[in-house]
Amino acid sequence: MALGGPDRAVAAARQAREAGVGAVVTTTIDAVVARTAAVHAAAALPTVPACGLATAGMLAGDLYPDPAPVVDGAVQVPADPGLAGTAFDDDPD
Repeated sequence: MALGGPDRAVAAARQAREAGVGAVVTTTIDAVVARTAAVHAAAALPTVPACGLATAGMLAGDLYPDPAPVVDGAVQVPADPGLAGTAFDDDPD
């Protein structure tokens, strides 16, 4: 998110790789929307290590359930559009 979203992050990582510089996908301790975007960015860059995607527990609460939680160091990338089909409304429960 610090680079302006997942498309820019992927482009920056690819440009860095072409220049011989390593890149790491991480979050800035974001809520579920940005964390899910980071998961998708990491998946788009299979040779770039993902590090720092398991940050949900650092928050007191979140906006919605996490469709891509990190479990034992691995994450399943959601296949559905958006936040795995989550409908946003005023009541996430």
